[in-house]
Amino acid sequence: MNDLMDPISQETNGPQAGGERKREAVSRRVKRGFVWSQIGGILDYGFYLVFAVLIARAIGVREFGFYGTIVSYASLGLILTGLGLDRATIVRGAPLAENKLGMMKCLMRRFIAVRLGAGVFVATVLFVLAGPLMSFLLQPRVGYLLSWMGPYIVSMGLTSLLMAYFSARMDLRNPKIAKALVQLINVAGAGWIYKNGGSAGVVLFLLSVTSILTMLTLGWMSRSIFSGQEEKVDFVPVRLFCKSQTAMEIVTFITGKNADIILLNILLAGTIQVGFYNVSSALVLAISTMLIAGVGDIALTATSVMANKGEPDQLRRAWRFSVKSGVLLTVPYMVFAFGIAPAIVATFLDRTYLPAAEVFRIAVMGQILVSILGGGSHANILLSSDRHEALRNIRVVMGFANIVFNLLLIPRWGAAGAAGATAIAAVGRVFWEYREVEKLQRFPLPGRAIISMTAASIVATLIVVWFPFSRWVYLLTSGLGFTAVFVLLAWILKPYDEEDAPVIRRAGYPFDGLARFICRNS
Repeated sequence: MNDLMDPISQETNGPQAGGERKREAVSRRVKRGFVWSQIGGILDYGFYLVFAVLIARAIGVREFGFYGTIVSYASLGLILTGLGLDRATIVRGAPLAENKLGMMKCLMRRFIAVRLGAGVFVATVLFVLAGPLMSFLLQPRVGYLLSWMGPYIVSMGLTSLLMAYFSARMDLRNPKIAKALVQLINVAGAGWIYKNGGSAGVVLFLLSVTSILTMLTLGWMSRSIFSGQEEKVDFVPVRLFCKSQTAMEIVTFITGKNADIILLNILLAGTIQVGFYNVSSALVLAISTMLIAGVGDIALTATSVMANKGEPDQLRRAWRFSVKSGVLLTVPYMVFAFGIAPAIVATFLDRTYLPAAEVFRIAVMGQILVSILGGGSHANILLSSDRHEALRNIRVVMGFANIVFNLLLIPRWGAAGAAGATAIAAVGRVFWEYREVEKLQRFPLPGRAIISMTAASIVATLIVVWFPFSRWVYLLTSGLGFTAVFVLLAWILKPYDEEDAPVIRRAGYPFDGLARFICRNS
């Protein structure tokens, strides 16, 4: 009533109230996007783990390594068609998605045309040259199957771009459900192969069919892109961003598991070492990513919006919360998996894969250190703050370092050497990214939360690792026991503090009720 009678009050409070409502609307969109991204991510990586285990058991360690080699070469093709467009869609598109839909349509129409053209070009080159090139390297079977991976590369590239579009809009419910349902088809196909037998070629055909199905489904969901008027976009800064991001994606490939598998195949062709590495990388990917699958692109979207609004304090608090949450959701089960690695490999697969347990331990230790140092939180800050060139330079240097480490360690230690090389390069990269973030403003790592949660993970693992059971009973009882002990220790130690409490409460039900249990002085 007072506001209606007082024009001055109405004038000052109106814009403030409008701004608050807008922030609340953005917060709701972020929460909704995160929830569905997390649900979809858990299903995605859960189905992927089941798929990988069934295929590994069905086709054997050598053939599983061969399958991994083809997928790794195809992943290089995906990088070459990527051109930085996925990240550009999120970083440049997220601020447009709120109220500049015409510009968003212009951006996406150009990106889809470029991605499709690049994909067709790479697919054609593979079809013509993969066979002769791999025959020259004395691997004709690799060349034959690789030459038919064009449809997979084109469809996976467009699927990735469309998912980035939905992430920029923070509208992920239907796309994530659709993607999970297609993954379920993959699992059903893997079950058929496990029962009836098959080869790497059959598995690759299955992946190509389901990737095309995913692309068509997401294309139908995003058909509004191609209707209506578009508004002109300044593509000069977009092109500069894409150039840096393309270099980063190539280097990220070099520092990741796909390049390791290619180098293993070149240096130790025909050995079971490739199979051991492929198994360990599949397990590490699922365990280290499943519980943070919802963070990824949504975190980058939210960070881009905050950076665009010029709110450095809010950006610092979000980064700090992201680092803590990353440690809380990844380190505990990675420490636990490190402790019981032989039991995981022997139970999920069989004893012929047991040497992969040590490779798995090396790889998961690298991921633990990456999470402790802040993981992808630093890269999000640098990308959103127009420091993509610095990020590119860091990844170029560490990419070449990874190649050198691989060439030195693979001939001596095989798959374990490849895992060690990647772990060293990844840890060095994340530490360097953190030092670069500190140049923007003071971003101290939350040392107390990191140390306490890591210590709690080690204690909980030591308590349950000696359980006197075997196989699935051991995994079930030790997993439940670890969870119970860790949750108790986390409640006692409280990794979050009063600065984090508003972030948790703002997330709404059911997270708001957790604030007083996991936040100190709250």
